[in-house]
Amino acid sequence: FRPISLIGSLNKLISKVLFARIQPLVKSIISYHQFAGVKGRQSHEANFIANEVLDSRKRSGKPGLILKLDIEKAFDSVNWNCLFNIVRSMGFNQKFHKWIKGIVSQSKLSVLVNGEATGFFSMERGLEQGDSLSPFLFNLVMDILAFMLDAANAAGLLSGFYFDEDRRRGEVSHILYADDAVIFCDATEHEVTNLLAVLLCFQSVTGLKVNLEKSKLFPVGEVPHLDRLADLLCCDWDFLPTIYLGLPLGASPTSGTIWNPLISRVQSRLQGWKGRFLSIGGRLVLIKSVLASQPTYLCSLYRAPTHVVQTIEKLQCSFLWSGSQEQNKFHLVSWDRCKQPKKWGGLGIPDFKRHNTALLSKWWWKFACGDSWWKDLMRIKYPNEDSQWMPGKPLSPVGCSPWSQVYKVKEEFWKFAVISPGSGDCISFWRDRWVKGVTLADCFPRGVHCAFLISRADSGRRQDSYNWGSGRRFPIQVSLVEPRTIQNLLVCLADLSSEDTHPGRTKTERLDYAQQVSFVLCT
Repeated sequence: FRPISLIGSLNKLISKVLFARIQPLVKSIISYHQFAGVKGRQSHEANFIANEVLDSRKRSGKPGLILKLDIEKAFDSVNWNCLFNIVRSMGFNQKFHKWIKGIVSQSKLSVLVNGEATGFFSMERGLEQGDSLSPFLFNLVMDILAFMLDAANAAGLLSGFYFDEDRRRGEVSHILYADDAVIFCDATEHEVTNLLAVLLCFQSVTGLKVNLEKSKLFPVGEVPHLDRLADLLCCDWDFLPTIYLGLPLGASPTSGTIWNPLISRVQSRLQGWKGRFLSIGGRLVLIKSVLASQPTYLCSLYRAPTHVVQTIEKLQCSFLWSGSQEQNKFHLVSWDRCKQPKKWGGLGIPDFKRHNTALLSKWWWKFACGDSWWKDLMRIKYPNEDSQWMPGKPLSPVGCSPWSQVYKVKEEFWKFAVISPGSGDCISFWRDRWVKGVTLADCFPRGVHCAFLISRADSGRRQDSYNWGSGRRFPIQVSLVEPRTIQNLLVCLADLSSEDTHPGRTKTERLDYAQQVSFVLCT
């Protein structure tokens, strides 16, 4: 029988208050390898990193291994002594440590037998699911695995994959999402043996048992003696692609491996018996509320091929007018009109292609919202000489790189976004779109080759030859540029602010991505 945890109102209140106080520090406390339970980190980013580093490894031609770990009864087997030592070593004061210890150690369980509770008994390990503090405390314990893997990597016992394999820059040895862990290493018996030792040490310290029988090993490239390596880890092996956090890992963005399951899920929602008992209005609500949301998770990382868009829209259209996929009835309104907003005479059905574009465009928006691990890795793999904060073009349209899909919507995104340069420390003077949504290189092509002295938007202010006012000499040969061109350029620079740079802010000030860019792209 599996016990269930019952949390009292007082414990819930105390846990909520404690977590609210510690929440601003969570991002700095939890390792950057952990993407669960940390504000500002998402599962898409973990899958994005995994696919990109896998793509780099495949391009290098070096064999490697990917291990997907399965933690057995993760929340129920946490060692309390280990947890309390972690909290103490984090530098929390004694009072806060007592609160944590009191909440965790006072937990009680009850076992249901024939549907009835048999009484309560105290816990000696594990965390209560449903407690506000439990995800944070569990992440602290999982960080032990991250620290052990980092230590083994620093000692030369393990070696991860690199975003830049030639220069060995941007190393990724593991990615964590709660108890879902993916480990990258070289395909050698030496590293596999060391990895097994790390996992056994982690189990003995934290109480979290790695179920190697349910874990799986995946080869990257030609891996000799794969059976031998799998036997050392006591786990099975399989070929890529696979599913990680609900998204494909190692699959081509246009392959049927990615999109066929999505089409099947949409078809399963459109069973004939459901449509026969619904009016057109009911079917319209079903399409807008259920069917339109099915592709959202997958389309946040990949761009749907044209035939997939047509197939899904055909299923929706047939279901709307006939109630089933087998019958064909006369369509009272064209599908293009159905996808238009109601204020324009349409039915308000979300446009699949535009919705996909808006979801992918959000990756460009994220580059302007603070710093994160995946952004640094992307700048390493795709260096951009024209911009300091935006990655460059994808290396190739083939492979399992999601960036090749995100890059295709770049121009669509910049139609609705503009950069606020501020002091100009983080942008390119000529190449970034900080003037009315366009680059100065496009507006003044004849002056670009003469103005090589200006590499940043504030570089002129740091030279004695020019400032952003009109009282000093322009730092290029004026005779090479038309006077009107210089005059127009000075007009563009007249309103330059000295505040911090805010790349990616929309044309409508103080609106977030969902309110501005996503809405415009989807309508």
